Amino acid sequence: MHYHSTTTPQNGVHSPTGGVMSSGQKRQVSTNSGSTVAPYTLNPFHDVCRPVKMVIDPPGVAGSLSFVDDDAADGPLGSDEVKIRGLSFALNPAILGSNNDSAGLVDCAGVVTSLGSDMKDAFRIGDRVCCWNASAAVASQTRAKGCFVQRLPPSWSFKTGAALPRILSLAYYGLQDCAQVESGQTVLVKGASELLGQAVTLVATLLGLKVVAIVGTDTEKQALLSNSGAQPAHIFYSNDIALPDALLRLTRGAGLDAVLNASSTALPEDLIKSVAPFGTVVDMNGRSLFSPASDRSVKRVSFDATQLFRYRPFLASAAFKSILSLLPDEDIGSVFPLATVSIADALSALQIVESQTQAAKIVLLADDDAIVKIKASTAPKKVFTEFERLARAIANLSVPQEQKRRLLALITISQPSATEPEVADRSTPDHDGASAERHLAAVSSMSEARRVVLDEQLRKLVSLVAISADQVNLHEPLVDLGLDSLIVTDFKDWLGSKLGAEVAMHEVTNAPGLVALAELVAQRSKFVPDGLPEETTLTQASEVETVSRLPKSPTLLTNGAVNGVGSGTVHQDAGMNGNPPFVPNPLPKFPLPEINALCNAFLTGVKAFATPAEFNNTIAACEDFKRAGGPGRLIYDRAAARAADPAIENWEWELQLQRGFLDRRVSLTPFTSFWMGHPFSHQPHSQAERAALLACTVNNFKLKLEAGHVGPVVLNQQELTTAFYPWIFNAVRVPGIPSDAMQRHPNNNYCIVFWRGHAFKLSLSVGSRPATYPELHAAFELLLSQSVARSFVSILTSDNRPSWAKARQQLQRLDHQNAVSIAAIEAAAFTVSLDEAAPENVAERSRQFHLGGESDAANRWHDKSLQFVVCRNGISATLGEHSMLDALTLRPLSDAIGAAITNDAEAGVRAPAAATRAAVMPELLPLKTDATLEALISKVRAQYADTTKDADHAVFLFEGFGSTVLRAQKLSPKSVFQMVIQLAGYSIFGELTPCFESVNQAHYHLGRVDIIQVVNTQVAAFVKAARDPAVDMAERRSLLINATRAHVASVAKAGRNAGWERNLTALRALLNKGEPVPALFEDPIYKRVRPRLMMSNCFETGMLDKGCMWKDPNAIWMHYEVYEECVHFTVVTSAARRATQFCQHLKEATELVKQMIFLE
Repeated sequence: MHYHSTTTPQNGVHSPTGGVMSSGQKRQVSTNSGSTVAPYTLNPFHDVCRPVKMVIDPPGVAGSLSFVDDDAADGPLGSDEVKIRGLSFALNPAILGSNNDSAGLVDCAGVVTSLGSDMKDAFRIGDRVCCWNASAAVASQTRAKGCFVQRLPPSWSFKTGAALPRILSLAYYGLQDCAQVESGQTVLVKGASELLGQAVTLVATLLGLKVVAIVGTDTEKQALLSNSGAQPAHIFYSNDIALPDALLRLTRGAGLDAVLNASSTALPEDLIKSVAPFGTVVDMNGRSLFSPASDRSVKRVSFDATQLFRYRPFLASAAFKSILSLLPDEDIGSVFPLATVSIADALSALQIVESQTQAAKIVLLADDDAIVKIKASTAPKKVFTEFERLARAIANLSVPQEQKRRLLALITISQPSATEPEVADRSTPDHDGASAERHLAAVSSMSEARRVVLDEQLRKLVSLVAISADQVNLHEPLVDLGLDSLIVTDFKDWLGSKLGAEVAMHEVTNAPGLVALAELVAQRSKFVPDGLPEETTLTQASEVETVSRLPKSPTLLTNGAVNGVGSGTVHQDAGMNGNPPFVPNPLPKFPLPEINALCNAFLTGVKAFATPAEFNNTIAACEDFKRAGGPGRLIYDRAAARAADPAIENWEWELQLQRGFLDRRVSLTPFTSFWMGHPFSHQPHSQAERAALLACTVNNFKLKLEAGHVGPVVLNQQELTTAFYPWIFNAVRVPGIPSDAMQRHPNNNYCIVFWRGHAFKLSLSVGSRPATYPELHAAFELLLSQSVARSFVSILTSDNRPSWAKARQQLQRLDHQNAVSIAAIEAAAFTVSLDEAAPENVAERSRQFHLGGESDAANRWHDKSLQFVVCRNGISATLGEHSMLDALTLRPLSDAIGAAITNDAEAGVRAPAAATRAAVMPELLPLKTDATLEALISKVRAQYADTTKDADHAVFLFEGFGSTVLRAQKLSPKSVFQMVIQLAGYSIFGELTPCFESVNQAHYHLGRVDIIQVVNTQVAAFVKAARDPAVDMAERRSLLINATRAHVASVAKAGRNAGWERNLTALRALLNKGEPVPALFEDPIYKRVRPRLMMSNCFETGMLDKGCMWKDPNAIWMHYEVYEECVHFTVVTSAARRATQFCQHLKEATELVKQMIFLE
């Protein structure tokens, strides 16, 4: 129910004295009480030059409400304080108390306008917040202690922000702090239909409790059923004389674990009979409790809500922080009885509160053009000139003093003389940033600032992408306009340098349009004076939603089956080598997409491969997936519970780890692991030199990592998660049945060297110091001089996982030394494989590194997370086991290796090996076999040779053009060459074929990659027309632009987890055995796009060659990196010459696209 003035004209504001006034108009109000009453002025509530607050004097009388000048608003801001532009205020009955202390009894929501010195790291100007404490009054410029200010969830309105924090905090405090309930327990809520009771019911549900409710009437019961989803059998009437017995029957005699009285009446005394032994009764209104039961121990707690917020506000603040992490990503205000009243009608609202006849929570909304009755001050108020008003606003800015001086200089220069006419339209921006800065500093309202920002944004956007201004829908999501990551980076930097707004990458990509972004930029801009009146807004909604930048601090990765995933055991990690425990960098929590958006993304991704009739069936399957109570909605709700669970750091990653890696039974090599070739050195290295250089460099990097001196990778100005850093070293994937397990063994400072199939343990330290390059070089020289017969035992690690799991157990049981050797290998920091081959060209190098070539296939231990291969001619590569590592995780290590190889003189490669050979001696780790194991080894060798004999590794270097030319054409380079791949795929398959591409999500905590299906309807239209002579070349170019724009949008959406493939895979993993499978997973179109016959990615690895391989003989795996003047493609197939053929198709496709790009 909303309260509003029904007599207010469209362009005016209802006057409390009758009549209509336009926004901003002032008027003297006479009274009928005699001449002794001070006159009043009608004035805008949000007047930067006249902050006001509400008072009730004398207290206890609603009719004594008035607004007065808030002289304290301009006082110095405490270092721990936050100033807030109040936009909504929740009224409580206690506001009419006789002590006139209304300030601590009003909850407020609004926008941060200024920050104390200690608060600048916690909040930003423009943040949407709510607050409560003793200084949070109904005031246009309220202030609060920072510890009692919380950011609003992005989906919450200001109405919700003012109305719900207090009651939700009370509910959480009552359940968790007082009742100390645990998930699965049963809690009774008396007064469940009242506002506080509804909050308790909601919070209890989020905590996994079984809720039993007591209501007074059938109307209350029906309202509770519609709003809370409570079960009818769990709702009882308060006047039921057999209520205690009914509650005992409901709990099968066990009794209630907790009872919370959220009503305005006392608890029935006989209700104690239904409380379980050692249960808890909480009275949330501070009344005395009934007598204790004689036959059981029951804890009784009573607290007064007002006193809790006044004397223990930190407890309420902690409760609110906790409940926010549990709430769904939606505005929950609609499920509570809330009523809004304009602050212009505050007297009417207060009279409703005073009468206590309205059950709804009353919220005052301070709209932009709200007019309030202000009691005239006896002291004259200064009338500010335009220049003085701007100078005053600048002085109150929460920015460095140098910025304030610069802004003051700007307005001083632009101040008009007495005879100079004022500029007619200051909102029209010039083309240079300095002009934009001057205009923003001189605007007189926020709506004017937004107009300046919007015009500048539009002009800049048109200069960056291939689109004209009249083609831009100002309300279209920016990701749909064709902004790839580099363009977003440029645009974001431009917003900071030219418009003075520090905006995060995700805030640009998540913006629903230029209008919404203009709202945010205008609020953030340091060039826009503080405290400007709003006037009008650019959007219908008056609120700008921002994304929270304070995610929950990540917890330490546990050792063992990763957070319950897998069955292996892992040594406890109390820190590495005496260093403190590793803590990942704090990043946003991984989001769960809304179910409608998820299904829409899926439909967009598969439409190109369905007939109209098939697509209608797929739409029906999606609708069924969303159906309440259906199997699809069931698993989605499970995912939502995981996403809301503060104990689960990332709702998806364990599911992906289990289903995508640990449950897979295929061989790790060649079908899961990846490899990256190292750069060439200026002078050739011997095998021992390169091995020593790698071991020394990698060990130094390991020590820096363990000491916390390795920072995160920064991609497109966003930090990537460091949560997987501990899995680079001393990690292993242990084979198991039915699933593998990940293990870590920190504090083991040695590596394993494989030479002719034998494993040697090589220490990386001498005493308490790291081994030096000469010492390691001498050890590798010694090892290479050993004449040992070739062993093939380690070929078993390339077998399928169940077979290798059984063989590993056989080895361990056969001989105790075998078990010791395997344990040592698995606990090593990394391995170094000294191969006897000396590959010369790209194809030979790729095959050697990836597969071991003809002679060194058994010179690996594929379970290890990190391996290095060094060939006889001194070239080398990194091998990564994919379960916990991606190429981007290894980027800092790859950079260190590349630098060491390039600057080999600095690494001591050419220094004489003067160290004593005995400093680090290789130790042989024998592995004994018997006839059964030897037969299995022969079988696996033959299988591996047969599987890999036709594998084809090919590269294609295109030098026709690169990113420089494409940027000049306002096209996304990566997207253009992705279209080249699609044309090549169309040629080699003879039809449209689904193609997947990996997309980075590591900017979330424990985020890895999503994969998108590239061929949407726009891409399909381009591919089909690209070689059609009946289609004009200009039209083909237009289709190319549309396809690249659609591709950029798909990548951007997947980057913020608005894609579908990995999300649906994770949801399917939540399906329990025996449960019905959602129809969507059986849909023919879903299955049609699933075979990954084409897989592409374009992450910058910093390495020369790289590769992975798919099992299907028709499948094509490719990687491409776009440089300024060229593009490098790497292609791998399991079928002979198929990669080579695909490179030929790539060559033809690049020439065709080149014609479109350079079309005259």
